[in-house]
Amino acid sequence: MLSYRGGQQGVQKIKSLSGSTNREKQTAVTSLRQTKRFKLNNLLDLAQLKRSTYYYLETHPINSTSDNKLVEVIHQIKSPQFQTEYGYLRVTTLLHDQGYLVNRKRVVCYACFDKTLY
Repeated sequence: MLSYRGGQQGVQKIKSLSGSTNREKQTAVTSLRQTKRFKLNNLLDLAQLKRSTYYYLETHPINSTSDNKLVEVIHQIKSPQFQTEYGYLRVTTLLHDQGYLVNRKRVVCYACFDKTLY
């Protein structure tokens, strides 16, 4: 069990994440590990998170800044100044011409999340 004075708050925080995503569990475990100095094995057991998943999420952070930049460029391409309606293949080609290495599936994915694009 967790051996730390005042550790009940950490236990409550981890138990409240029972239906959360792995990313949310990973951030909670990391914050508790840094602030309360719990053992990693105990926190991962409480969060029901595998060690390999924890370390994978630690080494692969969310890269939202480049995604936001790419969405802004797509918005510029799809702006009203262009008379024709561009599909995802033409947008992907224009992005390649501007030097962005992006897959067509990524452009479609952005269109799914941002309904103003298509």
